[in-house]
Amino acid sequence: PTGSAATPSPVPEAAPLPAFDRADLLERLGGEEKVVGMFVVKFITAVTEHLDQLKEAVSDRDLAAVYYRAHTIAGTSANMGAPLMRELAARMESAAKTEDAEPLEALFLQLQQAFSAFKSESADSAVIPPTS
Repeated sequence: PTGSAATPSPVPEAAPLPAFDRADLLERLGGEEKVVGMFVVKFITAVTEHLDQLKEAVSDRDLAAVYYRAHTIAGTSANMGAPLMRELAARMESAAKTEDAEPLEALFLQLQQAFSAFKSESADSAVIPPTS
């Protein structure tokens, strides 16, 4: 008797992570639509500063600083509905933790692109408070 080997079913590719998951952020904010814009603006301001410092740390090959900044960005991104940024920052954090500096520049460029995409996708949500 000849048995046929079971063919494993193909594993579906994971959907690409979104740059901005507004529904996730809204859920985290308890459905409070009116505060979404304020949080988006604060996130963009904070991450801009963190990315500047992360760029310097990558350039200097300061793995401790890369780890710290990437960890901060990953956590903040997770809370802000920015899963693509969270994933890329977590990969940078992991590389720094294992002292693998090689992928850091490429990951940093991807993180910058993800941040640009976040800003673009969240533009309708960002409410910039009026200046006095």
